[in-house]
Amino acid sequence: MSNLYTEEENTWAAMISNCRITDEQIEWAREKYHDKLKAEGRESEYDPNYIPTFKEIVLACNAQNPPFDLWFRESTEQQQQFFNDAIDEEKDPPLAYSQWKIVGIYDDNDNSGFYAVAIETGEYTSNGVENGIIFSTRGTEPTTKEQYFLDLVYTDANIINSDITAQEVKMYEYLDGEFATLIQQKGYSNLATVGHSLGGYLAFSAAAHIVNEEGYAADIFMQGTNIDGPGVTEENLEAN
Repeated sequence: MSNLYTEEENTWAAMISNCRITDEQIEWAREKYHDKLKAEGRESEYDPNYIPTFKEIVLACNAQNPPFDLWFRESTEQQQQFFNDAIDEEKDPPLAYSQWKIVGIYDDNDNSGFYAVAIETGEYTSNGVENGIIFSTRGTEPTTKEQYFLDLVYTDANIINSDITAQEVKMYEYLDGEFATLIQQKGYSNLATVGHSLGGYLAFSAAAHIVNEEGYAADIFMQGTNIDGPGVTEENLEAN
């Protein structure tokens, strides 16, 4: 297993999943791009299936009335800088992660608490990696009573007891279904998983599942990163 992405890039990818971007927000960015083409007299170039960059999504959210704050918790200085850098028009070339694209969303947040995104990194990486995809899993989000139960009480308790969690069940369904179809259709050359906190555990669990199931995803899997999350024990793997 090689180091596909840098520590900084893995942090960016984990933050992107923690934003819990929705299809609606991606559509906002697509509409903003369409408006730009119309203003430039280039509407004929518009592709309704256009996939906006992370930077375009952040800018589109900021352009809402009132502006939509993607970060769901009180921002730390690092997190705020992350967003400021993403949309900095002065940076040339733009920061790599600002050009990444979300090509898949799996949102079961209101039920099991699971949320993940598939991030296409393209040529925008520090190590010169091209045609890559990152499976990024959301971390612990104890911002509401319901989320506290799903993340901290139910899921984390099951991890401690080495039991399979409801979030893992949903994650495996996505990995074996929509995600497997996506990566084969797109023909990605390399795959990485990443997450922070609870998401870090899920990222390692996803990596183990991908490798154990074999197939196309296992063939292109290169790196799994757990940022400050609980470890995956042998008992966890046997339960899963």
